[in-house]
Amino acid sequence: TETIIVEIDYCVLIQSYCQRMAYLLGIDIGTTTVKTVLVNAVGFKVVEERSTPIGDHLKSSIPNACELSASAILVAVERCASGHSRAALQHVRSIGVCGQMHGCVLWNDGQPFLRGGNLRADEPGSCGVLITWQDKRCSEGFLASLPPTITSVPVSAGYGCATLAWLQQYSPDDLARYNRAGTIMDLLVWSLCGELKMSEQNATSWGYYDPVCKKWEVSTLLQARVPTKFLPPTVSVPHRAGTLLMDWLGIREGTPVGVAMGDMQCSVYAAQPSHTDAVLNIGTAAQIVIIYTDHSLRSNQLSRQSLTDVPYFSGDYAKVAASLSGGNVIATFVSMLQGWLGALGIDHKMIGDADIYERLVACGAEKWDTTLCVDPVWWGERHTPEAKGSVTNMTGDNMTFSDWCGALHRGIIQNLSKMMPEEVLLEHKIERLLGSGRTLHKNTLLQRHVTSTFKRPLVLREDVDAPLGAAMAVSKLCVD
Repeated sequence: TETIIVEIDYCVLIQSYCQRMAYLLGIDIGTTTVKTVLVNAVGFKVVEERSTPIGDHLKSSIPNACELSASAILVAVERCASGHSRAALQHVRSIGVCGQMHGCVLWNDGQPFLRGGNLRADEPGSCGVLITWQDKRCSEGFLASLPPTITSVPVSAGYGCATLAWLQQYSPDDLARYNRAGTIMDLLVWSLCGELKMSEQNATSWGYYDPVCKKWEVSTLLQARVPTKFLPPTVSVPHRAGTLLMDWLGIREGTPVGVAMGDMQCSVYAAQPSHTDAVLNIGTAAQIVIIYTDHSLRSNQLSRQSLTDVPYFSGDYAKVAASLSGGNVIATFVSMLQGWLGALGIDHKMIGDADIYERLVACGAEKWDTTLCVDPVWWGERHTPEAKGSVTNMTGDNMTFSDWCGALHRGIIQNLSKMMPEEVLLEHKIERLLGSGRTLHKNTLLQRHVTSTFKRPLVLREDVDAPLGAAMAVSKLCVD
């Protein structure tokens, strides 16, 4: 008999095993939900995913305010992340955080909120509320009183710098109680590692930040009476903000924590688009995004006010048409229907929400080319805050429930096409759309209107979400 000797390189085996057991933790703080994913450090396959509701908006005496409890959000993050298997969390090699941009939260930078292995921000005066991107306390008149920005990103209600200017003018005592400000994601990163740095992505979303020169518009902000002490130092992404202060949920002390990123950029990054792809995301709101490197393709703020050019990753830029009207339009329509049923004495709870949404799509498909026209910009848009929704071209024979459903879905997509017009898609040589977002994935009628309106194929990307992009983006920060 012949003896075969096989030499085993145990170093290679050990390295291969360690790679399979190395994970990235991605965290996305949304408007209503916290999502977390565990991803293989090699190949970026999603191993586990969890979600936790954030809770209801807070009641406020301030007209048109939209606030959430920042401390409750930190609790939701910890609850969500702790749902992953502890054995897997022990092999996390880096942490990526992204979330809802534009919003602003104030806190005091004494002791970070990660204490005893848990996130805690419940001490009186330690942290304020999150003033979200949906906040409208900054009226059109107040925004008009602010000095103009030099960038292509106009300052809007719900933007961090506009909020700080409002607080300085109308609530200076509340502002004086704190010494730090950032997005809710910045607060989380600071809580985990004790370092406050703001990514250029989130700084641009606050307004009054020049992403080309990579600096705050300090002189303009002083004119707006924004205390510059609240402006964090900025860095490009991906970037290590710091390392975990102590063991957390099984993740070891010293694990790198990336600087907080924007949910839009991370959603796009997860889709891995080419430069001939546009990414269409429809969730609560809706966005179309084009990635480019040529600075000559930056939009003119005056000619195309619906488009903004913001930092992406590794020096690239994203041209964004960000609409306030997405899945929330359909949700509001459903709520209206339920109200009508109640007014007629019919218990709407007899019909589940899922059944109602299914019927909306089915009925809308019957009249997808209806002559009824619905422009569902019920909250305006950032570039046209005064805009209101409208229904036009009504006749005696196009007001069926199916007509309304068809027109509503088409209106969402047509509004996006106005914000990202055909000439821009041609200018960037866009050949197809990559679709992401829960609302778009579930709604075949929206998908049909996308291909009809934009006259390009729509390729749905499964399991493409912001927390995955956040995890992928910090892969280069891994510890051994």
